[in-house]
Amino acid sequence: MICLTIFILSIIVGEPNTDLKPFNELFILSDRLILPEEVVIGGISSFDSNGQDFVFSDHISNTIYLYRGELRAFAKLEQDTCHPGFITRPISITFNEQGILLTNSHIQAYQFNLDGTCKGLPNDRFTAPFFITGFIEGYVGLTWKPWSNEIVYILEYDENLNITNETSFNGLKNPNLSVKMEGGGIVSNDSLIYFSTSASSQIYVFDSHSKTIIPYLKSKSPKYKEPSKDIRETDSVSDLFSEIKNLGSHSQTSGLSILNDSLFVQSFYNGFEDIHYVSLLSNQLDTSYTVALPKGYTFLGVGNQNIYFLSLTEHEDGHFKYSINLYKLD
Repeated sequence: MICLTIFILSIIVGEPNTDLKPFNELFILSDRLILPEEVVIGGISSFDSNGQDFVFSDHISNTIYLYRGELRAFAKLEQDTCHPGFITRPISITFNEQGILLTNSHIQAYQFNLDGTCKGLPNDRFTAPFFITGFIEGYVGLTWKPWSNEIVYILEYDENLNITNETSFNGLKNPNLSVKMEGGGIVSNDSLIYFSTSASSQIYVFDSHSKTIIPYLKSKSPKYKEPSKDIRETDSVSDLFSEIKNLGSHSQTSGLSILNDSLFVQSFYNGFEDIHYVSLLSNQLDTSYTVALPKGYTFLGVGNQNIYFLSLTEHEDGHFKYSINLYKLD
């Protein structure tokens, strides 16, 4: 399961190597899917893959699309045809073994079957967490509660989005900045859950058996600049901008994915350079590269050993078109 964002690529495994490598030396294009005219998007804000199929949402056009790999076809998911009056304002979209879950800022959630047909509304007590991903017989999410930024919560849900377990953690780096600055992500791998926030490259692991959360892996990329401190807690927009400005140059983690059992993909953005990066992190290997993405490319996520990028490029007819490009590591 996957979560997403935009970036240039920095691949980190073990000790960093600062040499720049051409994109095509590291990636081999395995497929390119030009989005048909009926797939109208302003970008992709959430993405997930469960193998050959993938699903994505766009909070600009407020649309959701499912790609069926076997059919090589896109389908728009339209739950308002089954539930008239449902207003689509997508936050995130994710698979689990039974279906597809949309978290939404109007009605909090909607569920689809794996083929994209309507499944229904979950219980009305569900409140969308910051991040959510498919998990064993349900879902798992990461959230904060209004009274404290210091404590983060891992919430386990059943298929109907009832909370079955809640685990708190009071050891997060830069919690106030994490809440106020968009980014980070959550992924599952068997009984383990990995997550990172926007305010650090630190990846944490949650063991669903022991119900423990510990720091797991941190980027050694020379391009990742950790914030020097946390910001003060504030609800004032002007104070927030001032607090962040006073931090000076720092990186912002924008997403987290998992390519295999030991290799993580973490995206981040350096505003002081206006450059986006992705790190491939592992505590088992010692190879490292830094690669700039081609202009107009956006990293989406991973699935079925593919790395997905969205590109907006000019075609022979002079029009700019979106494509989803699948690459494998060379």
